[in-house]
Amino acid sequence: MEHSWPVMHLSSVDSTNNFLLRLIETGQATHEMVINARFQNQGRGQESNTWESDPCQNLTFSLLLKPEYLKASSMFFLNQAISLAIIDYLEDNQIFARIKWPNDILVGCKKIAGILIENSFLGDKYQHAVVGIGLNVNQEYFPDLQHKAISMKNLLGKDLNLDVVLHRLLNAIHQRIKYLKRGDFDVLADDYKKHLHLFQCWATYRNKDESFKGKILDVKPSGELCILLENGEVREFLNKEVAFV
Repeated sequence: MEHSWPVMHLSSVDSTNNFLLRLIETGQATHEMVINARFQNQGRGQESNTWESDPCQNLTFSLLLKPEYLKASSMFFLNQAISLAIIDYLEDNQIFARIKWPNDILVGCKKIAGILIENSFLGDKYQHAVVGIGLNVNQEYFPDLQHKAISMKNLLGKDLNLDVVLHRLLNAIHQRIKYLKRGDFDVLADDYKKHLHLFQCWATYRNKDESFKGKILDVKPSGELCILLENGEVREFLNKEVAFV
């Protein structure tokens, strides 16, 4: 089954998340919908990070969801569903990617997609989620990120139609959201860990000014990363509390 979200196309915008949040604040976005921009001049990533993308080369869009079927304590499952939908779409194109916790999408050690989810709650009731997604599609060169970024064209050797990519990716998201609506959280959690970068592998991490060896054991339903240290201690980290070295 295909998605039924209406899509608004913009030639340019500061940030699709910002644009959608303004529509929500002014009462113009009352139903689930998609804002797609050919160019963002102030694209945002996690925390204070930015998302850089050449005009008309990549996907930069935001999806407004009304996930009343989720509790606030289960919001990380939405992150898992969106991350896995991107993995599903890429695999349909013979691109095999991994999820760098919490939601960067990597091919090898290079980033091909990123996600920014901004949630709103009233008590434990989900009001809305604004899901911003950037996917590198046709851009071949990343001047400031050449060793950190990669695109579908880099991997497939051909241009792709951005409207077709958007439609098929939204279909993949639609399919993964069905897991949320059915309450199939265990399936999402297992799939997420199967595709998790460095899962069950010893690696070096950094926490503030300290570097340490550890192995990812689990990701909690609330999103914390559980890492086994060399001394046998298991520590839990929130986003931005630990970095991959």
